[in-house]
Amino acid sequence: MSPQRRLRIAAWERYMAVDHGSLHSMTCFSRFWFSGSFDQDRFSQAVLAVATRQPLLATKLTGSHWTPIPFDPTQQIDWHDSTVPIAFDHLASDDFRVRISVREGPLQELGFPSQSPNQATGVLVVITFHHALSDGIGAVRLMAQISAAYEARTASETDREDFDYRLHLGLTTSQRLGRLPSDSKRIAAYLHRWPRQAKGTAGERDEREIHSRSLILSAESVHDIRLRCRQKGIQVNDVLISALLRSIANRLQRGTIRLAVPVSFRPKSHLGFCNLVSMVFLDRSVSQTKKPNLLSSVAREMHEIKSKQMAHSMSLFLKLACLGRGKFLSLFLRSPKTETTAVLTNLGHSASDHDGVSFDSAKLQGHDVLVPLRPKTNLAMSASETNGQILLTLRFNGKLFSDNDIEALFAEFPNQIADVLVSDR
Repeated sequence: MSPQRRLRIAAWERYMAVDHGSLHSMTCFSRFWFSGSFDQDRFSQAVLAVATRQPLLATKLTGSHWTPIPFDPTQQIDWHDSTVPIAFDHLASDDFRVRISVREGPLQELGFPSQSPNQATGVLVVITFHHALSDGIGAVRLMAQISAAYEARTASETDREDFDYRLHLGLTTSQRLGRLPSDSKRIAAYLHRWPRQAKGTAGERDEREIHSRSLILSAESVHDIRLRCRQKGIQVNDVLISALLRSIANRLQRGTIRLAVPVSFRPKSHLGFCNLVSMVFLDRSVSQTKKPNLLSSVAREMHEIKSKQMAHSMSLFLKLACLGRGKFLSLFLRSPKTETTAVLTNLGHSASDHDGVSFDSAKLQGHDVLVPLRPKTNLAMSASETNGQILLTLRFNGKLFSDNDIEALFAEFPNQIADVLVSDR
């Protein structure tokens, strides 16, 4: 198989492209922190190696205007390459590309929660791309591919061809697993209506601008939360979700709150060193957030997602176990009925997160992935832990939340965590 072979655009990718509404952001966002020696030229080559094999990466560019940290425009690498065939000519606009930003400097200034003096400097890599490129938390899968390509820059020609072959199989096979015959009809209907869909004016695009804000929980508070959760036999993520739902209910009085959150799950040992990540939607009414059993209800729903919905995806993954030879192989599966997206990531490491992944002298210290905002979902949460601290990040629709709302929400968030731990279970 030629390393230059380009992947076909799947029907699911076409569906996600036309699913991009004028009032909803379909942009994924991820941040990765590296310490040690980082070869930006080799990293750029790895980005191009991945991008040129996937036509959609050459036609999409995030149109978001928000930036959680200041970026130097001169350090930005644009994935759009004029030598790559344009598959969607009518979508090749500023709303549908992919961008990656690389910045070097003190990690503390970049928002990296570091306590060790020898980790004071490093490189921050920020990736933003359209949701059509990969359903669910596509950044996990995308970064695994880029990391593998980065490592392969110094590999032998035989190993590099083997890497390309495995990467090609992993992508094309996984793209077909989550689709049902009913999806084809829905996809065809969307494609048929696409020319008549309103693309939205510039004013509408400004109104739907998606913002991002982060809050760092100190190592001391995280240690205390973990200790109390261990005593009660509950999960930290469930506590954070419950506290956030309570805080949102205090700031936004509306019938139902829909929160998009990523959920990670460590499969049983017979699957090897694999991590399972899923994007799920939790719906709670304002009245439900006021009841003392909110944490219990969230925990039960999350447990059901992990034990049942993900178990089905994992059974499909077993059929592809032969593809797991690669150190950086990732797949994604989707359940259309439950709106649950699972990303199976085999990074060849025993840790439940990606910390400690290293290639050459650069080391991946931490990562943070934000899920896209889908229709009827105006708030998304992600939480990542590094060096004992938790970085909580929210993406929100600027039409419903202001920056002051989020600041007020974060201000009362620690108190809500304490209330959840006291009032439930």
